[in-house]
Amino acid sequence: MNFEQLNIITTLAEEKSFSKTANKLHITTSAVSQAVSSLEKELSIIIFQRSKQGSFPTTKGQYIIKNAYKILERQNDIYTYVNNKFALPKIRLRIGCIPGINSSLIKALYDLQKEYPFAEISIIEQNTQDLLLSLQQEKFDFALIAFSNNIKNHNLHYEITKIIDGSFYFVANKKSPISNYEVLDYESIIAEPLAIYQDKFLLNYLSHIENKTQKPANILFKTNNFISIINAVEENMAISFGPSYSIMNEFNHKRDNVKTIPVIEDENIISPSLWFLKIKNHSFNEIGSDLLSLIKEKMKVIDSPSDSLL
Repeated sequence: MNFEQLNIITTLAEEKSFSKTANKLHITTSAVSQAVSSLEKELSIIIFQRSKQGSFPTTKGQYIIKNAYKILERQNDIYTYVNNKFALPKIRLRIGCIPGINSSLIKALYDLQKEYPFAEISIIEQNTQDLLLSLQQEKFDFALIAFSNNIKNHNLHYEITKIIDGSFYFVANKKSPISNYEVLDYESIIAEPLAIYQDKFLLNYLSHIENKTQKPANILFKTNNFISIINAVEENMAISFGPSYSIMNEFNHKRDNVKTIPVIEDENIISPSLWFLKIKNHSFNEIGSDLLSLIKEKMKVIDSPSDSLL
């Protein structure tokens, strides 16, 4: 059984004539006859009763033809999808993400929308702790989170893929004295006014610096608004820090005014990698795979200090 045979028997049911069917479908009468006979043989059913008055469906043939119409309608739906994706019903995708990667994510979503124009996408930005809780509650279809390799021990109902390893980088206005450093130590950091995003990994790292120097950090402000941090650095009011991929992507367009600087290596620090999570047993697997590829393509990385914003 194939689509051509189904198209022939539905047309024959309407035309009631092998020759008229052949003319309508622009094929030979023998081709119509062979298609019908072949299908009848395959199904062991007489679909049409032939006579001089015409060809009419048998009782069993009427059932076959009725379902043939349904199959051909589904075939038409497939072609409609291929030729006009905008005609499809909307699907809603929920994406959770940490701050500091919106630039790469939005660029990836822009390209994703071209392939899946029927997708309605919501982005919810959360700090690491809140995002992890949301993932445990399966609130998102996909997510981007900064975490150590320990994330795989949290029994999340998601497929987890590491996008990139990260190390902590500081970012400062080029007019700041700290921009003269090529590598920062903790003593050079601790007295500088600091704008910090309120996130578990960042706050823990700051506590580590305070413990190492035995001095309190000079915190200008803490915030859950990354734009405030960008503005404070650009205006030379404060320095800030974060994972290399976050700093590189969010400050890339400020390269004329700011400089990113690596920190001395510290074996006691676990740097957060960037992970992509895709919910398991879901119909959005293909979209998730495409989104992951696009994020990797758009993500700017710092492979060495020479790659940072100079």
